[in-house]
Order: sequence, then C-alpha cells, then structure tokens
Amino acid sequence: TKSNILLIGPTGVGKTEIIRNITKNLDIPMASINVTDTSQSAYQGTSITDAIVRLVQNANNDIEKASHGIIFIDEIDKKAGSGEYNTGVVTTGVQDELLKLLEDNDYEVNISDNPSRPQIVTINTKNITFVCAGAFSNLAKVRQESTVKTFGFNPGKNKEKEEVTTNANAKVTKDDLRKYGLKDELIGRLHNIIELSPLTKENLIEIMKNPNNKTIKQKQEILNSLGIKLELEEDVYEILADKAIKNKTGARGLVGAVDNLFLKAMNEISDSPNSYEELIINKDTVADHHAYKLVKRKK
Repeated sequence: TKSNILLIGPTGVGKTEIIRNITKNLDIPMASINVTDTSQSAYQGTSITDAIVRLVQNANNDIEKASHGIIFIDEIDKKAGSGEYNTGVVTTGVQDELLKLLEDNDYEVNISDNPSRPQIVTINTKNITFVCAGAFSNLAKVRQESTVKTFGFNPGKNKEKEEVTTNANAKVTKDDLRKYGLKDELIGRLHNIIELSPLTKENLIEIMKNPNNKTIKQKQEILNSLGIKLELEEDVYEILADKAIKNKTGARGLVGAVDNLFLKAMNEISDSPNSYEELIINKDTVADHHAYKLVKRKK
C-alpha cells in the first residue's frame, strides 16, 4: 500500500533531488509540478491534473508504469489558506483538486502534443505516490504555543508567574499544518510528515567537491579539453558555503555562485584558448570576479 509524503525543509535543502534520485534508482517515472504555477480548473493557469499528463509522458506513454510512479508537488505551502500567496477561492480550489488527485480516481487525460489529434488515456491514481513539499517558512509564527507555569521569588512574597513559550524546534504536528492553512482532508492523506534539517557548511562543501556535481565538473571538463589545469583553492569552498548559509539559499544558490565565479575567466580564455596552461581561482576571486589568475603557456 502506497503512503503519500509531505516533505518539509528550507529552500535548497534538496527536497526535489532526494525524490529524483529515488525514482532514478528504482527506475520508476516521476513528474514534478510547482503548485505556485497552478490554479483551479476554469481559472487561468496550469491545472493540478496536468501532473498526470507529465507522468504518463515521462513513462513513454506506458500507462501501467505511470500508474505506479511518483508525482512531486512542490511549494504546497504557498497554497495554504494562511500562506503568503493566499488568493482566496483559487487557493482553496487548488487544495480541493489536489485532494481529489490523492484519492482512488480514474482520470482521462490527453497526452498528445498535437491539439488537432488528441490522444485520451485513462489512468487510476490509486497506486501513484504523491510527494508534497514546501519550506513552510512561516510555520514558527503559527505553531502551537505551550503555557508553562513557574514559581519565582520576589522580596516579601512568592509570586506565581505564567510564561508562554513557543518551541520552534518541536516536531511538526498535523495541528500545526491545520493552523498554517492546509485542509484537514489533505493533511489526512499525507501519511508521512518528514522534516529535513538545513544543510550545514560541511554539507555544502561536500556537495561542491562531489565528483558528480556538474556545476564545477563542467567547467573542469572545458578547461581540460583546452589543456588548462584548474586550481580551486580551499578557501573558495568555505566562502561560498558561508554565503549560501547567510543568504538561506542552500545548495540551490551554489549553482549561480559558481557560474559567476568562472564567468570572467572563461570569457578571457575563450578569446585566446591556446594561450594558457593554468587557471587559479582563490578567495579574492569570490569578492572580485576579475581577481582570478591565468598562467600563460610557455612558448
């Protein structure tokens, strides 16, 4: 029996990447949809049911395979009733349509890319696993407050005082999600609530150094093809990781940061690709993208 999932974690923590890797290793199709781009049927915007169309297409129109796939619905918190992007009936309508999607229903969808030649297929959602995800960044403001009574001592008399505390680190409960604006019926169909911790500085450095990280690997491959050695000093990793934590962008923010780091140097190399033998990127380059070092090739 499938169990739907709610992933809660800050931006850039890897919610999408986790599910993408799971589906890749299990060889099952996956479709992703950002709920902020969707609207209730009959309103302008993408419908939530378009995720089913994408799932079937990603399964190469294999209905049986698609019916056991995963649909990833990102930024579900943006369609919560008290969320930052609450837009009344449209927001509520999207939750209602998502609720229907999570039930055991048959859907007729058009998987054809040709408007003049529709191709209608029927798919049941009973065995499709739905993974909803969101940062729920304002959750601390709506969390359940606990009242703790303590006794203090004042000169001349004992005085009972009441303290109201909010534990922001407590495990997220269904009541918290209800107060945030998710419907009871929707919460009830998200059987597993999984919270992800923010990435640490060590995590971010490890991600950048990972040989499978295409962000740096692609730059290195280009330079290698030109016979240019790349030296990336250790301080660079630490500074970029610190910036990502400060800006709360997580691993997602590393991509743009690395691209900007190499942009000026790569432009200069492209003007004369056979003139250099080494590119040195250091901590000065992070502050000033012109402060890289290019070692010229010996004649």
